Amino acid sequence: MVLVGRPLDHRSGRRIPGALALALAVPLLGACTEQPSFLVSWELDDGQTAEGIALSPVEQCSTVGVSRVRITTMAGTCNGDAFVGTDVDTREFACSAANNANNDAVPGPTLEPGEYTVLIEGLRRSGDPWACEHSICELGPDASCTARAVTEVTVTEADLPTHAVTLLSPPQCDDGIDNDRDGRVDGHDPACILDPTGNESADASVTVFQTSVRFLGSAAVQPFNVGIDSLLLEIDGAQLAVIADYELDLTQSPFRLPLLSSGLEPGSYEFSITGVDAALEPVTQPFTVPFSVDEDQAAFLVETFDFTDDRFLAPIIEPISLNTSLRLSPSAVTGPTCELGGFVGGQPITLERMWIRVTDGSQPLDAAALGLTGFAAAGGMITPVDEAGGWISYECPSSTVDSVPLTWGNYDIEVQGRIGDEACFVTPMLTELAPQPFSATQLGLERVLVGDVPPAACFECTSNDNCSGQVCSNNVCVDKVPESNG
Repeated sequence: MVLVGRPLDHRSGRRIPGALALALAVPLLGACTEQPSFLVSWELDDGQTAEGIALSPVEQCSTVGVSRVRITTMAGTCNGDAFVGTDVDTREFACSAANNANNDAVPGPTLEPGEYTVLIEGLRRSGDPWACEHSICELGPDASCTARAVTEVTVTEADLPTHAVTLLSPPQCDDGIDNDRDGRVDGHDPACILDPTGNESADASVTVFQTSVRFLGSAAVQPFNVGIDSLLLEIDGAQLAVIADYELDLTQSPFRLPLLSSGLEPGSYEFSITGVDAALEPVTQPFTVPFSVDEDQAAFLVETFDFTDDRFLAPIIEPISLNTSLRLSPSAVTGPTCELGGFVGGQPITLERMWIRVTDGSQPLDAAALGLTGFAAAGGMITPVDEAGGWISYECPSSTVDSVPLTWGNYDIEVQGRIGDEACFVTPMLTELAPQPFSATQLGLERVLVGDVPPAACFECTSNDNCSGQVCSNNVCVDKVPESNG
């Protein structure tokens, strides 16, 4: 039984030409060389050669991007979709290594009589096979993979069988070749960005738009923070697309828009992008970028647009709103606002004051400029005080602390939670702030350790008696380690 990689040409949809058989062979070296128990040959499809026109092995392999072929012989059986057995032999051959010996086929290993499963894989130039979502037990006409096939071999002392398989050639967008000779290979080609399973040459009349955006020069600022509901994309004033804020890839900055394409006649054009509100009214000035479409080659517009504060039609005026929490353990995501993990005289150990330093990109803002308000955990309102170095301190708060409305550009913040003069918890790095029209910025403070121990003023415990339901370790209350049953 022979299982082929695929019965159809995946590029054109036509049947694979039967005449494109590729015979590869390696000469046997001398009379003392062990004789193979079987031979293997394979055929590849270049996806473009007309029916009945044969390609040489070198042409065929180079056309479809297969560098070498690996043959793995296994002893075992299929248990459902899983193969249960062991590898007996693995060998590789150059894809274009043609030889008239052995009936134009490559030799397998010398084996004891019996039943074997043989996996044939085409390899990339890197030496890796193409990914396959099917197990070897699933491969067949209805479950194919790129450049991969399986055949069952029966070894006897009397026969030297030849097993011929068909390897499905890689799609042009995953063959490592600049098929349309436009200087872009595979995933860098416009057509492949649009359709990774298609042909590079399908892009002659396609213009691809790969754009991304940033707001106020900060990775922390998302569209809703600055009143942008959608992004309006136009070509020469005609709408190309309206991209809602939730369609952006917000996992990395700059935020990438969905890939767009358009079929345009050759000529010169102007692309524009504008931030708009829910009524599609402009919130920003448009960015415009000229581009041209060539008759023989696709256009490929790749741009990042940074909507800085001067591009907004009206100033962005919002307060800074802060919620701080203490990460009492390295795995904690949030925690209490002021209380540490230990107790003295039955009372929880708490931070005394928060110290913050807010900068506008060049210099710190003082207490008067920020106008901070909020409730203190000990009761009453916080009373901000200017400290040295641009810091502002206030009583540890019970909830959100707000500034007066500020005109936004770029703001960064550092926070320390202190007992006396010691910083017990801090923000791990300078944090970019974003306007928060609907909520507060959540800041998690991490414990300060000198070696493995907090500063003396920040001790949570000196014995287990200072911890509730926990144990004291390095002057920090931690969860008990479960006792082993072993």
